[in-house]
Amino acid sequence: MEYLKCPWCGCSHNRYENKCANCGGVLEHKPDIYKAIIKNHRTGVEDLTSVVKRIARYLAILGLIMATTLCYFIYRQITEPKSLKIISSAVSEQNPPQSKPMSIATGSAYLTPVQINKKPQKLPAPNPCKLHLAINSKSNVYLVTSYSGLHSSKYQFGASGHEVKESEVIINKPGENIILVLMAYDPVLWKIKKTFSTLVNGVVLAGYHEQMLYGLPKLTPVLQAVYETKTECSYFYDNLEPGGQKQYIEQRIQDITGTLPSEIINSPQNGKFYVGDIDSNSKLLEYPDKDIDLFIKNKAEERGVTLDEVAPNEEGIRQLLREGKIRPAGTNDIENWAKVAVQHNNSPRHRMILGRTYVILSDIQFPRGMYGAHSRSFILNNNVSLPTGNIAHNTVYLLENGICEGVVCNF
Repeated sequence: MEYLKCPWCGCSHNRYENKCANCGGVLEHKPDIYKAIIKNHRTGVEDLTSVVKRIARYLAILGLIMATTLCYFIYRQITEPKSLKIISSAVSEQNPPQSKPMSIATGSAYLTPVQINKKPQKLPAPNPCKLHLAINSKSNVYLVTSYSGLHSSKYQFGASGHEVKESEVIINKPGENIILVLMAYDPVLWKIKKTFSTLVNGVVLAGYHEQMLYGLPKLTPVLQAVYETKTECSYFYDNLEPGGQKQYIEQRIQDITGTLPSEIINSPQNGKFYVGDIDSNSKLLEYPDKDIDLFIKNKAEERGVTLDEVAPNEEGIRQLLREGKIRPAGTNDIENWAKVAVQHNNSPRHRMILGRTYVILSDIQFPRGMYGAHSRSFILNNNVSLPTGNIAHNTVYLLENGICEGVVCNF
């Protein structure tokens, strides 16, 4: 038990007494430290926690500053050349600097003044005929090839005048990294779909006429080897029939991708090319832009490729009729042209047939693909320019002077 001593008479008292029984003096109690600690236990813990958190925050900020400084120092060491240390003999009035040539130490090598002034050699430029992949992992190469596309397309591009067709490629190679090589002679719009676990590391577009790709992520590496647009990588194409250039094509693909083709697909099934197994239960992924019309337009501008405003074949004829740029020709239109031909001493012979002959009312572009049974006859009105584009097997009869233009005019 703790005792208190009376400051007046010196007698002892226990800690619970407040007044001296002998002299009546007031006893002075010492502060009860233990009670204060117990009473303020919760407040003390909270204060301690707050202090610890504040210290931790300061340490984190300090660590971040130190890490940033260290990263910057390492970056400077890597990107900047090492400082040059000048090594020379002691210079005095009796020994001028010219008495001994100066040398410069860089690491462990010493350079003379002649070597210092020498221009650094340029690094070799990257090979334009090498497909640079974002992921340097082993990839299997698959070649899909055809002379032209499989289906008609409303998107017509390129300067060849050949009809652009579409080909759909379905890729089903789960868990496999692949490189896709798409090769055709005529212009083709390749539309790609793939299964979820198939990774397309890169694409090679090869052919004589312009090729365009749609359906893969925008960051997918694509290499062009096309003759029409004179790409940096020279074009290649072959039908890969017996006696063809299969070995040359395979060598070109190996030079570009580093790997020979694992498989060649040149036969469509159900109107599509399949890379891998045909599995109707596999969910296919594609990465279409919200507006395919805008995508095709932007891609054509990016590559400097012309984009037609008129659809091919009969669809183009129907479009021109809707726009009022042409109208069906009647018997009077054909007879009027024959009269003008006689007046200008030209032959009135023609091959115009009602239902397959149209009068051109304003400037137009020939729809593509108008060969053979798709061809038509046109009567060109006065003060209207000749149509642009590929005339193909069409025939144009000029009402101004009775002249015939086209492949059948000389027969």
